[in-house]
Amino acid sequence: DAVLIEGLEKTILVDTGPPSDRASLMNELNKRNIKKIDVLLLSHSHADHIGNAAEVIENYEVGSVIEAGFPSTSPYVKKYYLAVEKKKIPLRHNKLGDVIEVGDGAYLRFLTPIPEFDSSKNINNQSIVTKLVYGKMSVLLTGDIEKDLENRLVKYYAGTNELTSEFLKSPHHGSKTSSSARFISAINSKVALISLKSKNDFGHPHDLILQRYEKHNMKVYQTNLNGTIRVLLGKDSYKISTEF
Repeated sequence: DAVLIEGLEKTILVDTGPPSDRASLMNELNKRNIKKIDVLLLSHSHADHIGNAAEVIENYEVGSVIEAGFPSTSPYVKKYYLAVEKKKIPLRHNKLGDVIEVGDGAYLRFLTPIPEFDSSKNINNQSIVTKLVYGKMSVLLTGDIEKDLENRLVKYYAGTNELTSEFLKSPHHGSKTSSSARFISAINSKVALISLKSKNDFGHPHDLILQRYEKHNMKVYQTNLNGTIRVLLGKDSYKISTEF
């Protein structure tokens, strides 16, 4: 799972994929002629999201790192922290309501952490949730959040349009533990983008979730079927292209 946001003023990389896909990530960044990543945003500490963080820091100019705070002692987390320390890169935890301006009025807003929500027992629910907004277009980036946090988000943002987004980066790779009916209804997206490995061990994306997306008339793109997915956002329109 890795999402590259190229704004007119700033470039943000959200997660870095697993070590097994390191070459693919680096090739894509190099293909896009990425020299500097202004913000490296790491949603949570699982290897399929943070597995190449150290290598990104070592091979690109990284302005700052934002994370949720990782209690994990995995080797990938340790390696990433060493790289941050070595390069003396500013590191901070996400704060609810923070905004990163990316250029021409586009911005990334942090929708977590939700007050009084205990994520200590579920690393997936430690995921940072953000919303990229450009004019009338928006993309909800969800990490690996599961139903408990989805429901809390819906309740917390009830009566607002904070969750409503044209695009949904599918939570937890299309797992049946996520994309609850209530959450999908609240987002009211037209497009779901699912990042996952072909023939993965978890059965992602789950048929139930694909059916739920279909019920809500969402167009679905999957990296295992479409390869790299590119979304070009205008202020009131978009264009999608895929690798295959």
